Amino acid sequence: MRLPNVKPGLAKSVRVHPATVLVDPSFVEALVDDASARHAAAVAIYRRLVVQYRSEQVLLVATSLSLHAVPRHTRRSLLAPIAGVHVARRYRRAARRITAIDFIDAEFAALLVLLRREKISRVASFDPRFTAIDIELEQDVGMTEISLAGGDDQSNAA
Repeated sequence: MRLPNVKPGLAKSVRVHPATVLVDPSFVEALVDDASARHAAAVAIYRRLVVQYRSEQVLLVATSLSLHAVPRHTRRSLLAPIAGVHVARRYRRAARRITAIDFIDAEFAALLVLLRREKISRVASFDPRFTAIDIELEQDVGMTEISLAGGDDQSNAA
């Protein structure tokens, strides 16, 4: 028995797209800088995101500019799961219109336009400006996860 208005084999080819998580520049900086105060939290969050990425639950993206600020060997190893996204010229134009109305910098405005236009609903960031936006912010679930993951080297840093 066939379902009406359904082509044979269509149900097999339909695939649900995973959620996209934007990894913003503040998160990338904290992740690659061992001396950063937020490095341990960034590592814990990133480990959780990579597990989700490997099980195809999320896609990780960052602007190509924020990725190019990182040395090439780090991009190809640590940041390999993160796809670079070029911020289109039309997105930058829209960002300039936002900066003319609101007093925010052009890079953050471009991120906001990218989030809206690409329908990205999750962000990994340490930028406090994202807390005022209706978006799911990836946060550290606590220091216990860091110590369980083997990242409790903070006692050596003091």
